[in-house]
Amino acid sequence: MLSLSKEQIRKSSALINDVVEEAFVGLLTDVETSLLKKLNATLSSDELRSVAAQVDILRQLKTYKKALINGNRDSAL
Repeated sequence: MLSLSKEQIRKSSALINDVVEEAFVGLLTDVETSLLKKLNATLSSDELRSVAAQVDILRQLKTYKKALINGNRDSAL
């Protein structure tokens, strides 16, 4: 059976958290890019109304992404 010290477990856990954070920030960036493309396209008035909520989500995602990049997980939540 594999036996890990507390320090090895702590380091492994920190590495896993870093990888997951990077992947999530990458996903947020993809979502941000997709929303920006929609916003920059020519939209009808009905489409503009439906996109208004997405603009708010985009702002929230940017704030969350900045908090993650700065390593401030508490303010990201």
